[in-house]
Amino acid sequence: MNKAVIFLIGLLIGGGAFYGINKFILKNAKEKLNTNNFAGSRSANITAGVARKYQGNYMDASRANGEGDDEIIRALKIDKRAIDSIFSNPACVGMRMYFGKREVAGAAPLAGDYTIMAVGVDGSNQNITNNIWDECSPCPKDCPTVDF
Repeated sequence: MNKAVIFLIGLLIGGGAFYGINKFILKNAKEKLNTNNFAGSRSANITAGVARKYQGNYMDASRANGEGDDEIIRALKIDKRAIDSIFSNPACVGMRMYFGKREVAGAAPLAGDYTIMAVGVDGSNQNITNNIWDECSPCPKDCPTVDF
């Protein structure tokens, strides 16, 4: 057998093995994504003490970047109507939050408030884009008296 034939046979065997492994990996990944429990997500119920620590870390990092406390967006309050509306879709298994900055007519670019846009996520990990909400207000401006 000449070297070209041996090379082609090796390429076919190697390519077939590569295809089989990738198909197996993709099948398993899709099975994990198609569950309604967000397997592998980092969602967790935490204590107020852990939340205070995380917020403190964020505030310290923001201050280290030169931001004053009155400039740091500490929180964004989401209206209950948004959450209820998103989760009313039977296909919705979770929610994704996107960061944004509103526009203000006649104002300087980027003069608007920071916001988050909330969108439902289906069992295939895709956004449900027919019901996107921008129903939040930033702190500072709309802050509680005590964070945690």
